[in-house]
Amino acid sequence: MVVSIYCGTTKPASIEHFLKPFVEAFNLLMKNLVELEGRRVNFKIRAIIADSPARAFIKGLAKFNSFAGCLKCTTEGIKLQGRVTFLDCNASERTDEAFRKQ
Repeated sequence: MVVSIYCGTTKPASIEHFLKPFVEAFNLLMKNLVELEGRRVNFKIRAIIADSPARAFIKGLAKFNSFAGCLKCTTEGIKLQGRVTFLDCNASERTDEAFRKQ
């Protein structure tokens, strides 16, 4: 089920403000028993699908094209021929714990 689609000429001012209605609605679904045709319906987030700029925004990371823009690992990029390039293929992966400490 698609829950939300956003389109605009600028990104939202803050991720907290942008996600607040979704989080509040989702929390209500989690707290209250929902039944459909006599069966309890459980809710969970299976995926958040977004393009690279939106993914970075949602995760609170630098943009995908910045020097710290790899969303998978902690490598730092360098400018090479006018582009940000990531040369360290063995950098440590970003962890859930590191995200929570931000």
